[in-house]
Amino acid sequence: MALVVSFSIFFRRQSGNTIPVSAKEGITASIPKKSIAVLPFENLSADQENSFFTDGMQDEILNDLAKIADLKVISRTSVMQYKTEAKRNLREIANTLGVAHVVEGSVQRDSNRVRVSAQLIDARTDAHL
Repeated sequence: MALVVSFSIFFRRQSGNTIPVSAKEGITASIPKKSIAVLPFENLSADQENSFFTDGMQDEILNDLAKIADLKVISRTSVMQYKTEAKRNLREIANTLGVAHVVEGSVQRDSNRVRVSAQLIDARTDAHL
C-alpha cells in the first residue's frame, strides 16, 4: 500500500501531459507523462507453486494504481507477454506499451515470511525514481 501511495504522490507532482517519442516509422508519437506499466514480478521463491502469490502482488499494485484518475495504467493482459525470464529492455518495453514509467520487482516467500521488492523506473532515462 505504501508503494501505491508513493506512486500517487510522484505522479501528482509531475507537470506537463505528454512526452514526444520518435516512433519506428519516423512519426512522432506522444506518451503521457502520467503513464505506467506494472510488469510481471519475478518469483524468487524456492517453491515455484508460489507463482500465484507473485501474480497476486502484481495484480494488487496494478488495481490500486488504476484507481488514480489521471494516471494511464496499462492492462495486465498487455504486460503478461513480458513474464518470460529472458532479459528485458525497459526502454523498448515502455515504448511498445506507450508509457513513461515502468514498475518491476520480485517476490520471495518462505514459510510465513514475504519479501517484496519493487522499483519505479523512468523509462526515458532508465533511472530508478
